[in-house]
Amino acid sequence: MLILANPDRPTTKEGFNALIRQNNGGSDEVSKQIIYNVGYLVYCSNIYALRQLKGYQDKIESLLADKMILKSENEGLHSRIKELIEINDELQNELNERVRGQ
Repeated sequence: MLILANPDRPTTKEGFNALIRQNNGGSDEVSKQIIYNVGYLVYCSNIYALRQLKGYQDKIESLLADKMILKSENEGLHSRIKELIEINDELQNELNERVRGQ
């Protein structure tokens, strides 16, 4: 069981002591091996959680880069739309002048 991935993980000294007793078959006598085993369980859970966080961080950075690219493209498209509207207005004015001139 991964401690940090478990929503019911112990968060107090008493909780961790209960985890130690659980891994020791319910006995209050704790050997160095049991303490090592529980410590290793916690260590492995921390490593797993850190790897997950790193993966999420990489995804966030990738999404932020995509956002910057899309923002830049959006600004370019917005400028192009403004240019096309101006060209359209000029052509419409020219057409109106020709119609009046006939």
